[in-house]
Amino acid sequence: MLRRTILCVFHESIVDESADLTTLRQNDLSRCRTASDIEATIKSQRKAHVRPMNRVFVMTFAKVLVTVLTAALMVGCSRSNSSRWNAPAPQSAADVGLIVQVKDGSLAPLFENENVRARVLHAKEGLYEVFGISPDLLPEGAHLIESNAFFENLVPDDRALIRNNITMRLEALLSNCRRDSQGPTAEISFLAPGMKSHDTIIRFGQQVYFDSKSSRVHRGLIGVLSATWFVRAPIASKIPARLVTQPTLSFRPDAVGRYDLTLIVRDSAGRCESTSSSFAVTADPARIPARGKRRMTPEQLREFFHLAEIRAVEAWQFSRGASVLLAIVDTGVNYNHPDIEPNIYRNPRESANGHDDDGNGLVDDVFGWDFSNNDGRPFDDGGHGSHVAGLAGATTFGVAPDIKILPVKVLNAMGSGDIASISAGIMYAADQGARIINTSLGSMDPNFKMLHRAIEYAIRKGALVVTAAGNGPSGTGTNIDVTPMYPASFEEPEVVAVAASHGAQLSSYSNFGANAVDIAAPGGDGKQLIRSLASTNANRLLYVEKAGTSMAAPLVAGAAALLMDLNPEWTPKQVHEALTHSGTYIPRLTGLIRSSQRLNTFEAIRGSRLCARQCAPSSP
Repeated sequence: MLRRTILCVFHESIVDESADLTTLRQNDLSRCRTASDIEATIKSQRKAHVRPMNRVFVMTFAKVLVTVLTAALMVGCSRSNSSRWNAPAPQSAADVGLIVQVKDGSLAPLFENENVRARVLHAKEGLYEVFGISPDLLPEGAHLIESNAFFENLVPDDRALIRNNITMRLEALLSNCRRDSQGPTAEISFLAPGMKSHDTIIRFGQQVYFDSKSSRVHRGLIGVLSATWFVRAPIASKIPARLVTQPTLSFRPDAVGRYDLTLIVRDSAGRCESTSSSFAVTADPARIPARGKRRMTPEQLREFFHLAEIRAVEAWQFSRGASVLLAIVDTGVNYNHPDIEPNIYRNPRESANGHDDDGNGLVDDVFGWDFSNNDGRPFDDGGHGSHVAGLAGATTFGVAPDIKILPVKVLNAMGSGDIASISAGIMYAADQGARIINTSLGSMDPNFKMLHRAIEYAIRKGALVVTAAGNGPSGTGTNIDVTPMYPASFEEPEVVAVAASHGAQLSSYSNFGANAVDIAAPGGDGKQLIRSLASTNANRLLYVEKAGTSMAAPLVAGAAALLMDLNPEWTPKQVHEALTHSGTYIPRLTGLIRSSQRLNTFEAIRGSRLCARQCAPSSP
């Protein structure tokens, strides 16, 4: 039985360890492939990772392999056969496969077993996740790295920090609930097309239907059974948190992201039972080019109070990060937001033509890749990645407002994902030339081999990895020197672990560690949240507020970009040192953070050894 591990997409400080999160439905992304498709795939894989050998032998081998694969896959041209080559990322712990490295670059031996499916993780390294086969049946040439693991996000979103009247009414109902073995038993039925179980993902624009009639009753039922629904929609939705008393519930979600439901069934004697469930709304719109970069006035920038705390605006006179590529490895990025679209990276080696032009095994990865859904539209359907990206590189208020942003989606609309997708995303970002990789996510022990391998790969490629230290359970930070959090606890000096501060102290929820955590940056708390970009929504809301170490990490990533832009020959280690030796000393961080400092962007720029000789203010 696969041991379940918690993924912390660090939204904020409150964790409900008793949350009932059940299996997510897999997205069916399979399609029928033609012989030409297969031949193109083999050629790209050979180009990417087959070792040099006699040319005639290579051509003969390729032709034979193409013939065999074409014959195997074209029989019936069924969806099930085609999906064997492009399996979706796992959506639950029951879906995960084996992470393997194929030494000769060929998947053919694996597919001798008709039940085997696979997805590419990193073509150049011959890394794949394979499904439907046990480790002892792997053929010669397929080296097992480890079993993949799925992480379920048990961190409620930021709305948990804000208690309104309806939330308090729900809490009152639940506290007054008299549970009785002879009373009702609550159960939610999903009635919308495709919604077959709890915790599922639907497409944007779909009507949803829920029914309480499946709730079970006993002979002791007294009077009439009533049903009360509590709906909590994403922040960007027009649908407010609300209570509805009726047997059924139906509405049309107006924003992507996670929706939480609570159902309370009650009889006339006051005996009741409650149950909770969640679903998420996803979307992947085409990218729409912006008409130019937006700017903010000094008055507008004051709403982004964290900029003053880290002295970012003062640093813009020297650098705006224009030469640096930053990868956001997260839930994706709202690449159509007017404050970030001009800074979205475009892959110069790829065109949107249905072919793998750059030979990396990924078709049409023009502006990033979605490892969760296996496509070239890494749109943020969870809301987290856009918020992170904006703090680092929004044209209006980002710490590095001229930086290039590479969206890498590794988490689904529920904010959940798997270690193989996260690792593949990190390696992909390094291959694209990202000098900084921001990972506002993490997991508790164990130390996964594939994740560490990916971090090492990125470091060898010259990348600095900036990661969140994590939010502790129930609003209390965890000492990750004692209980490691990865990737924050990796010891490589090219990994910068960031805690969250609020004013002159550590935020109440922030993890800490005198050895593992390098620096702090503003992350907000329940009273003062950090403002950044919203994902797509019906009421065109541009900004939302969140709190967490997820928000602190991209501030450090943005500051690192300014240093790299100004000092292009610096190594990631030098950037790390400059950041952690130029911050604002905070006495209350002593013993909690290695540097005892909060990020000070301006002092990092001013203190750089090159800046003292040749920095000149750049044009705004």
